[in-house]
Amino acid sequence: MHVHRLSPSDGEKAVHALRLLKSNAATSRPPAEQQRAAERFLSSPSNLFLLATEGNAPIGFAIAYLLDRAGEPDPMVLLYEIEVSPAHRRRGAARDMIRHLRKIGGGVHAVKMWTLTDEENAAACALYHDGGALHSKAARLFEWPRSAFGRVPDGPRPPAA
Repeated sequence: MHVHRLSPSDGEKAVHALRLLKSNAATSRPPAEQQRAAERFLSSPSNLFLLATEGNAPIGFAIAYLLDRAGEPDPMVLLYEIEVSPAHRRRGAARDMIRHLRKIGGGVHAVKMWTLTDEENAAACALYHDGGALHSKAARLFEWPRSAFGRVPDGPRPPAA
C-alpha cells in the first residue's frame, strides 16, 4: 500500500477515487465537471487530497485543509473526510493517511489537526484515538444548508473565490 498527496495534474485520479469509493460521487455531477472541480481543488496549496493505493488501484482517500488563522502565523489542519473501500478496511490505510497528514502538518508548523465525527461511529473514534487524537466533548456542530444562502441561480457555477 502507498499513500501520496495528489498534485494539480492529478484531477483524473481524484475523480476516479471519488467515483469508486464515495457512494454519492458517481452520480452527483458529470465526470468532466467533476474533473474541472478536482483540478481547481488540487491547485490550491491549502487543499490536501491524499490517495491510498494498492498497486495502481485506489483503496482510500483523505481530504483535508490547511486553515490559516487571523493574527496567527501557524495553520491548523482540518481532516474533512476519510474513506477506505470496505474490502481494505482495518488494514492500515486510514491510519497511514492520518500519519501522512500529521507529517504535512508538522512541515507547516500546524498548531493542531482536528476532525468531527458522530459519537456512534466507534470505528472512526477508535481510529482517531489510536492515531493520537484527543477527544473534546466541548465541540458542537452547527451547519447552514444551501437554502440559507438564498436562491442558487441555474447554469454554470462561478469559480470558487
